[in-house]
Amino acid sequence: MTPQEITAQETLAKVFNVQNSQITILERFKLGMSNFTYKAQVGSDLYVIRIPGFMASLFVDFKIELKVLTAIKETNITSDVVYYQPESGIKISKYLEGVSLANLSDISSYYPEIAAKLHELHALKLEIPTYNYFHRVKKYESYLPGMIDPRYFELKRRIIILSGLKYANFKEVPTHGDIQRSNIVLSQGQLFFLDWEFFGINDPFYDVASFGNISFDDSKELLKHYLGRVPTIEESKRLIYNRILQTLQWYLVAKKKQQLYPNNELGLDFGAISEHYLDLSAKLLEEYEAT
Repeated sequence: MTPQEITAQETLAKVFNVQNSQITILERFKLGMSNFTYKAQVGSDLYVIRIPGFMASLFVDFKIELKVLTAIKETNITSDVVYYQPESGIKISKYLEGVSLANLSDISSYYPEIAAKLHELHALKLEIPTYNYFHRVKKYESYLPGMIDPRYFELKRRIIILSGLKYANFKEVPTHGDIQRSNIVLSQGQLFFLDWEFFGINDPFYDVASFGNISFDDSKELLKHYLGRVPTIEESKRLIYNRILQTLQWYLVAKKKQQLYPNNELGLDFGAISEHYLDLSAKLLEEYEAT
């Protein structure tokens, strides 16, 4: 067993007051940028346990995530959390038998429900911090002295100008922050949102934009359902703007992960991922200016 699997087994045994021999680690889920997440069996019951990766707290405030999960536990938006340790970020949830939307080739029939779930989330009245994007990426930049590509700063400079001119006064709402297809599970005919590490008060278009992590066309299609009509040119540009914010943020996260995991311990080539997000940021800005 890996060190993370041992931690998962020991934590499950302690939480459910059983012997280690009664715990079976069945599989590790998708390769993520921050965590080791496992499907595990405790007796006859199935659970998902998240073991945060090395220095994951650089990017995630686990106390805020716990506050969010507590606030939404009475909704039908996410899976049931049965244990959360805010100091370490270890989380245990009931396993949802189903399929990730990332594994479906055709998701066209699910756009209305995704949009409805987002509206439900965005309508919640929660006392939580704002996402504070530019403060957040400034903090991420401080983790990478002398390591950031100059192209990043030029792209960020242009985005800051757009922010001040066009996007500073939109109403902000509770947002998931990373509602890509891999974080949505179809279970028993319903959709559930998972992985709430980047939750915060933000522009609702930020969630619609993050849905396009596999293909930005997914976000464009979702926006039509979220609005209930064809978006205006300015709404389409607002969507692109929010996606650029995300790609610049993920560039920084991947760049730091490249430093933390030089031997690809998480199974991902973070150097290639960081370059992908930076190139995508530039491409999206060109699309924004051409729209």
